[in-house]
Amino acid sequence: MTYSLLKTESVDSPHPALERKWLVFYAVGEAIRVFYNHLGLELTAALKKLASPSWYEEADTKGPKFVMKKYFPIAIFALKNAYDAAAKSPGFAHRNWFRDKDTLTAIRYEIDKLWPMFKAESSKYTF
Repeated sequence: MTYSLLKTESVDSPHPALERKWLVFYAVGEAIRVFYNHLGLELTAALKKLASPSWYEEADTKGPKFVMKKYFPIAIFALKNAYDAAAKSPGFAHRNWFRDKDTLTAIRYEIDKLWPMFKAESSKYTF
């Protein structure tokens, strides 16, 4: 249901917000923090499940790998929205968007706006 909204475009025409992979990883981490905060759950205990790299070798139909794969489309969607909103500002410069201290706040805001869409299925977003 919500996944169709979050589908990314093809690799032939990537969105400019996805240029820096560190920002994608930040957005994934921020999505996890935002969701866990809304759920009132302890994030530190959940992150311990990711401490061993063996979680990535598990089947992607359950466990931490399954949960992590659910966060990436959310993070990418939020990044695109934050970038597109900033691009409408007068004087916008692509390279400066990555350096602007307000970029991280905008990403968190976009993720937070998505929470109501996922609240009903929140159990699928916990480790």
